Amino acid sequence: MRLLLLNLIIILTATVSRGQSNSYHAFPDSAFWRVDMHCQWAHTNCDEYYYYAYHFGGDTLLNGSMHKKIMRDSVVLVGIGGPPCLLFPWASFTGYMGALKEDPINNKTFLVWPGHSNDTLLYDYNLTIGDTLKGFLSNNCIMTVTTIDSVLIGAEYRKRWNFNTCNEGPGYIIQGIGSQNGLIERINSSGFCFSQLVCVNDSNNFMFYANSSAVGCYLIFTELNPKIHTSDFTIYPNPFSRHTTIHAEVYLNNATLTLHNLQGQTVKKINHICGHTITLDRDNLPCGLYFLTLTEENKVIATEKVVITD
Repeated sequence: MRLLLLNLIIILTATVSRGQSNSYHAFPDSAFWRVDMHCQWAHTNCDEYYYYAYHFGGDTLLNGSMHKKIMRDSVVLVGIGGPPCLLFPWASFTGYMGALKEDPINNKTFLVWPGHSNDTLLYDYNLTIGDTLKGFLSNNCIMTVTTIDSVLIGAEYRKRWNFNTCNEGPGYIIQGIGSQNGLIERINSSGFCFSQLVCVNDSNNFMFYANSSAVGCYLIFTELNPKIHTSDFTIYPNPFSRHTTIHAEVYLNNATLTLHNLQGQTVKKINHICGHTITLDRDNLPCGLYFLTLTEENKVIATEKVVITD
């Protein structure tokens, strides 16, 4: 009887070990993450979809540690029932979006935003049932881990933490994959914009399929086509510490300049712009990456990233 009980314990232990691996699983260097975002704001009758992808663009040394550069590939922006009004500028930009650091010893993943030097907690894989999510993803919302299981990714199991969200129903994070909202998207979105991870694809092999999408699980090559092209629009200096000058080759007529932070919040707006040149003062804005949008007659004519430093 004692021998039978011992064998049963060994079998159960082996089963649990296969189902929930405790080894650290890194984000794959050769993968891309497809993400969709839907924004809707009834006050302006604005309804739009963003379709984009992430990939790693090589390593970079920050704070004495190696990080992976996160690159956002071309964005497709579709307005539903009318032209897009660019509700969430952070989702419309391409290129370098930050650097990811994996910490297998402490079982965590960190992120350094463009223009910043400090690591921000992105994923904590030490959570147990009843713990609350912390760091950037939580968006100051109390989300509690309800269950922990595992998902078969390729030929190996990866741990999954399931939790309640504030207004999106059940949520999850998977080690080395991301969350149900994407790779670096907040789990609890801005209130009128909601993102979803579509899939993770590694070297044309589907690693994880999360949701269906109108454009599928493929790389996207179409970009936004604003009125002012990059060659006709300059910002100097950029980065800047006190003020910068924006110059447009085309004549601006009653245009509006809007500056957003990483959370999509409007931090500065300049109205009634006419001419070719705009001076943007820092005022009391903190250091970091910001997204600049020029609009004319409620249409987006130019977008650009600016960095404020000390």
